[in-house]
Amino acid sequence: MSNVYGENMVKMKIEQKIVAIYTVIGAVSGLISNYLTAISVFWAAISAFMIYFGTVLPILKAKEGKKKKSISFNAAMTFFLVWATVWVFLFNL
Repeated sequence: MSNVYGENMVKMKIEQKIVAIYTVIGAVSGLISNYLTAISVFWAAISAFMIYFGTVLPILKAKEGKKKKSISFNAAMTFFLVWATVWVFLFNL
């Protein structure tokens, strides 16, 4: 039974992997934005957009068609929701 469970864990869809990756990238970007808030709120927000577009462009170049639109939407929503949550949470501490 553990063999079946292990096989299912390894077989993640590409969309699930991208969401997991952008969750981590969003959390790290939230931390970076929190540190940049001391300099300027403008740079804190711009840094998140730069990080997102810097990481999503290679993924979009590799995919084509409908998958490209779906992947970019899922990545963007995951990234920006996690980034905003982490940034606001750290800002209010």
